[in-house]
Amino acid sequence: MMAVKRENAAIVEIILEFGIEPAVFLLREADGSTPLRVAVQNADAALAEVLLKHGPTQLLYTENSVSLKGLPRVTGDMGVPRVTELPMNVEHHLHTSQKSPPFDVEKQKKEIPRLRATLDMLLADGLLADGSKVTTELLAFAGPMEEGLAVETAQKNEAERQAGEGEGELEPGTTTHTYFALRDAAAALPGRRQLVHLADVQRSVQRNLAQQDGGTLVRWSERSRVADKEDKESDPDVQRIEELNARSLFSRSIHSYTRRVDAIPLAILVWSNLDMRANGFGLSILYETRQKQDKRCVFDNCPTGQA
Repeated sequence: MMAVKRENAAIVEIILEFGIEPAVFLLREADGSTPLRVAVQNADAALAEVLLKHGPTQLLYTENSVSLKGLPRVTGDMGVPRVTELPMNVEHHLHTSQKSPPFDVEKQKKEIPRLRATLDMLLADGLLADGSKVTTELLAFAGPMEEGLAVETAQKNEAERQAGEGEGELEPGTTTHTYFALRDAAAALPGRRQLVHLADVQRSVQRNLAQQDGGTLVRWSERSRVADKEDKESDPDVQRIEELNARSLFSRSIHSYTRRVDAIPLAILVWSNLDMRANGFGLSILYETRQKQDKRCVFDNCPTGQA
């Protein structure tokens, strides 16, 4: 699997020619993909051909962790892009081009001969005088245009010839080449679909969830924290700023504590004053009530015990 992931078809072929058990071809990685599936994902046609050549037939029809085989995977890549792969917006910027407009060979094949025919007709009719400034400028313009047309026509013909020679040849490592390799293998080796086991799906899902929930993020944040700490320790300016901040925080803490300590005697004094006022207010109320009772008993002749 390591050689397959490194896309080294030569090493994989050497290992397979040495001889391995057919069950090894069906082993899955942590994401639930077989070696053939990994080769298809990387669009490595040469590696896919090596695996199909030496592997068992069921390798071509074995599902991955999301119930996809190799051929549907590569045909999906060749088809219409999925919605998630379409661009969200297209930006166009208006700007002036610094390049000359392209030379339209097919159009100039008609226009330049017409220009030459028009100049010859005007010279023959005497409407243009030989040696005049206008005639010289027109002929100086038509000559380079005819030479440019000849050069562009030759380049176009050469490009078409090279394209015709390379037509039908597929560059190894492309999705199209991988598709044809899997298609030919499926046509030559028909088989039944090999369903994926739920245990493989569960392992793949758990691994992906672990990465999303914090496995990868925690490792990244830990590396970032360590890197920031190393940068701070190596920078004297940062250390001095942190030292000044620590001193300022300590001074503010001491000042706040001192203010709280100074406020304790004041709070005790205020509370004592309030307590004395409350007691005095209570005594005055009791005294006034007793005086009223004494006056009532004097007029009503109530006994002393009741008073």
